[in-house]
Amino acid sequence: MRCINILSKLLVVLCFYILFHAYVHGYQFNVNYCIDKVEGDKEIDESNIKTGLEMISMRSCINFLYNGTCYMKKTNCGTECTAGCGKWKYANDKKCKACFDPYKKCNENCNKCTHRCEEWKKGNVKECKKSNSKSKECKVKYEECKKIKYKSKECREKYEECKKCKITCEECEKKYEKCKGDCENKCLKSELKCVRECKEVTLPFIRFFYNKGKENSDFNFNGSISLNKEEVYNMEIDMNCNKKPGCIAKKVLMYLGLIPTVRRRDRDYFIKVN
Repeated sequence: MRCINILSKLLVVLCFYILFHAYVHGYQFNVNYCIDKVEGDKEIDESNIKTGLEMISMRSCINFLYNGTCYMKKTNCGTECTAGCGKWKYANDKKCKACFDPYKKCNENCNKCTHRCEEWKKGNVKECKKSNSKSKECKVKYEECKKIKYKSKECREKYEECKKCKITCEECEKKYEKCKGDCENKCLKSELKCVRECKEVTLPFIRFFYNKGKENSDFNFNGSISLNKEEVYNMEIDMNCNKKPGCIAKKVLMYLGLIPTVRRRDRDYFIKVN
């Protein structure tokens, strides 16, 4: 029973919160509007437009806010950040040349002596084939030649030459590793670079303007349940609609995608659009 009482109280509190939240936030929808008229032009009836909008506000949750200018704009700003480098250590051309030129020459010599040693290795294999020897000693690598089959002076010289070539090439690489940093740009301190960009967008509202060359009202709109678009809707007021608040109300309701049924105080019937 105790658990049921607690759940019941929580349900009451939740219902109260939902009703309060709906009352505060759910039943008010603001729509901005302006009346665009040329200076000295008195043909568009501002009071007619305001009366038509009041007819909607009195019977709905829509609140119309008047803007003194039809060209009001706001600025949307955003920040984009990218990772970058705040402090660089740039390559030293003089030191880089002193490092790279010897390495380049040494590397060329290494390639030549390595190629000669490879050719000599292939030659040893050929010699084994010529002698038709099946002994294990004949098929070993050239590094071991002085220990077994090839005990000649020529063999020892070739072996020592290739051994020296290998050591020299390894030393070249070690020296270049120590100084190649002089040839590279290095980031000593990274940082986040942010750029703030702003663009002007037109505030969403309805712009009323008068067209004295048109007599019949046009009620064809693409219905929308939201005005959360950053553009102005140009609502044309013709000669007949300029003196009829109900016509203004119908046009606005049709634009908002709502059923155009509005109660008028001066007449005891509803204006409907089939």
